[in-house]
Amino acid sequence: MNKTIIANKGTACKGKSTSIKLVLQKLLSEFKQASYTACRFNYNEEKFTEIELSYEWDVTVIVTINGIKIGVESQGDPNSILFKSLPFFVEENCDIILCATRSGGATVHVVDEISNEFNYNSIWLSNPRSNTDHDFLNELFVKQVMAIISKLLAE
Repeated sequence: MNKTIIANKGTACKGKSTSIKLVLQKLLSEFKQASYTACRFNYNEEKFTEIELSYEWDVTVIVTINGIKIGVESQGDPNSILFKSLPFFVEENCDIILCATRSGGATVHVVDEISNEFNYNSIWLSNPRSNTDHDFLNELFVKQVMAIISKLLAE
């Protein structure tokens, strides 16, 4: 399997985090054998610690499906946990990383750096956008990402 980063790239408040959490929910419902560990970064200890999964806030989760690890980070704003979670996912030997980024700047650069340094293939996607039908458009993104992940899992 080629290690892969799937990045949902876009401007602020366009549904990136929501879509990524929907992909996580779909992964856990479609792959009954999946296990997961939800994490939160503990700034006092400078490490991630296990927590109970909640979709109310942003998520940092490692899902394992048939031995394949998928790191999921819904937070992709500048100065966000993304800069800690991507190296954490690499350290945890994640085969696939799904994350949000802004359209440009530091969040895009950190994905490129991780991809180049650790030999991950990068797939850049964006949520379809409209003034209406956000739920339908988010579901289109989920289907697209699930198709990519399913293909990677089958390799």
